[in-house]
Amino acid sequence: MKLHQTYRYRMLFVNLPLVLMGWVVFTWLGNRFFPLPPQQITITSGPKDGAYRKYAEAYASALALRGVTVQTLESAGSVENLERLSSPGKLADAGFVQGGFALKQSTPTGAVDIQTIAQIDMEPVWLFTRLPDVNSLEQLRGKPVAIGRPGSGSYPITLDLLEQEHLGPQNLAEAPHVSIKTADDLRQAKVDAAMFVIGFDAPLLHAMSQVPGIRLVQLRRTAALSERLPYLEPYLLPAGTLNAQTGFPGEDTILLTAMTNLVVREDLHPAIKRLLAAMAADMHKGAGPMHAAGDFPHLKRVEFPSAAEARHTLAYGLPWLETVLEPRLAYWIYRCLLIGLPVLLLAVFLSRLIFVCMHWLLENRINGWYGELKFIENDLAQPNRPGGLEFARHHRQLSSIEEELKGFRAPQEFNQRLFMLQEHIAFVRNKIQESRGR
Repeated sequence: MKLHQTYRYRMLFVNLPLVLMGWVVFTWLGNRFFPLPPQQITITSGPKDGAYRKYAEAYASALALRGVTVQTLESAGSVENLERLSSPGKLADAGFVQGGFALKQSTPTGAVDIQTIAQIDMEPVWLFTRLPDVNSLEQLRGKPVAIGRPGSGSYPITLDLLEQEHLGPQNLAEAPHVSIKTADDLRQAKVDAAMFVIGFDAPLLHAMSQVPGIRLVQLRRTAALSERLPYLEPYLLPAGTLNAQTGFPGEDTILLTAMTNLVVREDLHPAIKRLLAAMAADMHKGAGPMHAAGDFPHLKRVEFPSAAEARHTLAYGLPWLETVLEPRLAYWIYRCLLIGLPVLLLAVFLSRLIFVCMHWLLENRINGWYGELKFIENDLAQPNRPGGLEFARHHRQLSSIEEELKGFRAPQEFNQRLFMLQEHIAFVRNKIQESRGR
């Protein structure tokens, strides 16, 4: 297509391609540097009667208010949660994991790295028994003891504590795994003891405090155990904490506690990590039965690396835009301001530059025709009159210019110059005729 036609329809042939190219660049850069947050995530929790399930439901409700749909998955506990989170198949995006056992987990090939958003609570190691004078696991050798099922967070911690007494599950009599029915199993003497790790608000713990004739065991050498198992910390549980009416437990008891960790896949969108950290700061900032206000959430002595987004959010809060808008909308604004605006300015600059260049080229073309006419006029003004061949050449040159002008559909701003050019051509042709007649 000729230059004058391109200039005449520059909206179609210049601006439209620039708009399409700008959109492609905007989309590519947006996906590269500001990918949109997902509208749905999956949180793997725990058994339906456990504290993790309650946490997952609370986070699901809070995230739904920010435009993020949550699918909560029931699981056997921390081990299964960890397997789901690290799976390359992306079985879960976030979940809850007890402290301790994660340090012993082997990382399968292709597994996704896991990051800590926050430590949100503490979970004591509870040992209830109907036997008198028990203060060590060695005294439970050969007895039916209910422990957590494999896949739960309780199971590896129980193994660690049994190992300190040179015991294993094989040294205990066969017994049902810990469940909501464990309190009834103790009441009916189906088991002699139950050992598990669970949050203070769990229904099972409340049920345990209602069973007559059982007591909460304080393991001896708890300080030594916490030194050997550094993920466990001693905590003094005051008498009567579990049941104020019955005064259970009957005396102050030192328990070992593990932290509850809110963890995510490393490849989870940064905006969702920040949002989870902000929600953790809001949900867990108050006082609990076993901690003071402000103790949680925190990122002390984490087993999985803490997410940079979580550290910044816990310290300074969410970016302002993400506090007032849903994550996806906030990222659209980031895209528009940080990518769309520069791309738009560049497109406008290029459009203007191309317009100026095309205008300059068209002016040069018209000026070239004027130059040819000026050359003919100068030739006619020479003292030596041109011969017949020169007149014929000048006529052909004028005819060539006129022929080009017929196909030259110039924009409106060039009409005056083209009209003057045609008048000038007629003037020069008359001069040639006069010169030939003399």
